[in-house]
Amino acid sequence: MTYLIIEHFRPNKVKALYHRFAEKGRLLPEGVTYLNSWIDENVKTCYQLMESESLEKLKLWISHWDDLADFEIVPVINSAEAKAKVFAKSDSSNEFSIQIRIATEADCVAISKLLFQAFEAFEKDYTKGGFAATTISPEEVKSRIAKGIIWLAILNNKIVGTVSTFKNENTILIKSMAVHPDARGKKIGLQLLQQVENHAIADGAKYLYLNTTPYLKKAIRLYEKFGFEIINEPPYELFGTPLFNMRKKL
Repeated sequence: MTYLIIEHFRPNKVKALYHRFAEKGRLLPEGVTYLNSWIDENVKTCYQLMESESLEKLKLWISHWDDLADFEIVPVINSAEAKAKVFAKSDSSNEFSIQIRIATEADCVAISKLLFQAFEAFEKDYTKGGFAATTISPEEVKSRIAKGIIWLAILNNKIVGTVSTFKNENTILIKSMAVHPDARGKKIGLQLLQQVENHAIADGAKYLYLNTTPYLKKAIRLYEKFGFEIINEPPYELFGTPLFNMRKKL
């Protein structure tokens, strides 16, 4: 998959970055390929085009440089692919305005707030522990970013949707799918699921897996429409809140 890496140089670290590059090269792990790069005129931001077999390998490369710069990761497609995608959409009026990107640590507070807003109406259906595990803190969001990928849906420069994913062998685990109440009805959940599936296929995964509560009926209908099937496997509860599990074969 192709990624645009936006690299914001930290203050007074540019020379150190160039020294490390001269001494050690790009430090690319196997499976990551450098394509091209550009730097703004003020030498504060670098835009790199990379290909990577997986996001995990890309994060490994970033770990060699994140003491000198802050990174944003943006999955990209070429113009021909974008055109095909646009004309394949049945309802472009909603989808044109939605952007999907990968979360960074700067998004942790906003994601935590969005999860609470999305699930607040269902709080009475959860146990106290189940609701707390669903509406996680910014610190827990940060931990998830370190372990997997959190995808964000952006509308009018605001985060209106989110979903967390983690790879476990040949399966992508999906958690914390949420859309802001004011942004529902715009197919944001569907677009997030499609992004997760596209990335999972590119990453070599064979299954998507999630669990949900029986109270989230609209979400369940979306999952079923997207191809998920209910499976009889644990876990069956989250701190006393009932759960059931769903899986989709890719």
